[in-house]
Amino acid sequence: MSRYENLTEDERRIINWRQTQYHRDHREPYREAARRWAKKALKSPEYRYKQMVQRITRAAVKSGLIHDPGVCQDCGVPREFARIEIHHWSYNPLHWFDVRFVCRACHMKRNRADGFIAGAKKGSKKSAHKNLEEARVVNA
Repeated sequence: MSRYENLTEDERRIINWRQTQYHRDHREPYREAARRWAKKALKSPEYRYKQMVQRITRAAVKSGLIHDPGVCQDCGVPREFARIEIHHWSYNPLHWFDVRFVCRACHMKRNRADGFIAGAKKGSKKSAHKNLEEARVVNA
């Protein structure tokens, strides 16, 4: 059972509003980081290969070959509260469709555990979970 299942509509609105407000206030640092990353990554053949696999996987989800559960398969956060991403544990052609649907925080946790991200920020899961607790306090 997910900790997000018993939320009222008001609690969901508060959480979504706070996340939207944060990203509006911090828009430029995200854009600058994206520009720096794009300069490096777009030239890499490995990046282009991963993008191809991700496009194929998204097409398989859209066509129904892969079932999208709509919640994080690790922590149970529903799509309304967190961006659900597809985690590939291997980009080997034999494993293109062996994926898990996880929220951004769990995805980063898995990538750190697999050694893909050396200096990734810890605690990214905190925002969705913290907003949920604050919404409950406001409505109490």
